[in-house]
Amino acid sequence: MSRSMEAGLERIREGAAPGAHTVKVFDRDLDDLRAAMCEMGGRVEVAIGGAMAALRNRDVDGAAAIVGDGARITAMAEEIERRAVGIIATRAPVADDLRAVVAALRMAGLAERMGGCALNIARRVDALSGCAEVGHLRLIPELERRVLEMVKAALDAFAARDPVAAAQVIARDDEVDALYAAVFRALVEHMTRHHSSITSGTHLLFVAQKLERIGDHAAAMARIVRFAATGSYAEEE
Repeated sequence: MSRSMEAGLERIREGAAPGAHTVKVFDRDLDDLRAAMCEMGGRVEVAIGGAMAALRNRDVDGAAAIVGDGARITAMAEEIERRAVGIIATRAPVADDLRAVVAALRMAGLAERMGGCALNIARRVDALSGCAEVGHLRLIPELERRVLEMVKAALDAFAARDPVAAAQVIARDDEVDALYAAVFRALVEHMTRHHSSITSGTHLLFVAQKLERIGDHAAAMARIVRFAATGSYAEEE
């Protein structure tokens, strides 16, 4: 009798199905993939919040630290891609399992783009630190707050595999878009009236645009979560 047959008989004697070991290994790989994505998401959240804190405080050193962490975020995305491709190649998942793997892979790409936005915000800190007037920076915090809430909620929905929570994130995207439009108008009006603020205002327009893009990425994450859970991108009736 071959060793593989002996192993199979042993599993049966122990009350386990012949494929139980393979299933357990796959479940462990999938859990590890989800955990890696959640860890990356947490790091991206910190990068966004840290970039905005550095902006408010004109903390050039803090901004430089955020930029320096960019390579770590990229490396995490690459590791998630490696794991996801490995699972697909060696486990050949189907249906719900395949959607879960693809969801983690796509989420990592979106998280990496969010991290890129955070780095771009951090790179503006040095330029803004030399501007005499940044009083209208007060227009940005509400946009930042709502965007970070979307990011956290999208990542939580992914961790919980919750399509209802994901739908709530998607619904917030229009609110963030409307707030960004209001911030844009206010900044342009301020620069029109106060020419001395044109340089700082231009940088802040860039920051606001990056925050709005992060919100778009969070909404895209939520759509992926809903697809992974339901198999459909369509809104529920």
